[in-house]
Amino acid sequence: MVGYKGATVDLSGLLDRVDGTMETLTVYNFGGSDEVIEDLYDFFGQRLVMVAESNTQYGEPTGVAMLHDGERFLAAGPVEPAHRSLAFDPAAFSGESLESDGYPEILEHAATTAFTSYDKRRMILASREIETRAWQVGNGELYAGFRRLSVMRHQWDVYAKLARTGVAVHAYGAPDWTPPDAEADTMNFHGREDAEVKESWFVVFDGDGDDTHKAALVSEERDPGEFYGFWTYEPDLVNEVVAYFRGGRAPVSSSGADSAGTAD
Repeated sequence: MVGYKGATVDLSGLLDRVDGTMETLTVYNFGGSDEVIEDLYDFFGQRLVMVAESNTQYGEPTGVAMLHDGERFLAAGPVEPAHRSLAFDPAAFSGESLESDGYPEILEHAATTAFTSYDKRRMILASREIETRAWQVGNGELYAGFRRLSVMRHQWDVYAKLARTGVAVHAYGAPDWTPPDAEADTMNFHGREDAEVKESWFVVFDGDGDDTHKAALVSEERDPGEFYGFWTYEPDLVNEVVAYFRGGRAPVSSSGADSAGTAD
């Protein structure tokens, strides 16, 4: 789990305030290739999750992974589907795939997870999970940082589709590209030259006010192609990030009350 305290001043300040403690993913009775286990070690290790292997006396359950925090159960599921998601087949992430994209529970369960070194493919994988949430809700606000608006060209079909469903899309980045006129009026573009936007990758969904749908990915590129940040489903933390983009205006929670953890 990840804790945080204080009010948001900027994205870098928020990243500095998120501190992670170790969860464990235990893989039971897996008879597949070593490559699968190595990929799990790589992925979860960078999310500050320890990976362990265990063979039970009777060999059951077979090929199952369980995510836990000490003795507290968090999630479980078969290893192979999780590994297929990590393998990142680009065809699975086309603009037409929002309806069918599945995301294994053991990959999405942790309320907030810090990561220390995500490459671009893992960032796209995490981003797509949040984009899919927004598509399924079909309303609300989605804030996405591309560092440069020209990067959005590669994801244009996805975001145009989100906008057409009723999601209010806000795209941030250095203004080095002019979006197509045919779709540009369905989105909100924020061309910014400041370092915070040009060095950050973020996708934040306000859940249309429903705490169960809120999610945020916030990161900064500290080395070329390597991102440091966190991924969260904690409503208060998501509200804080959203409030930053709204200029301090707190989003509404499912309870109907404004979040108490927003910026002044």
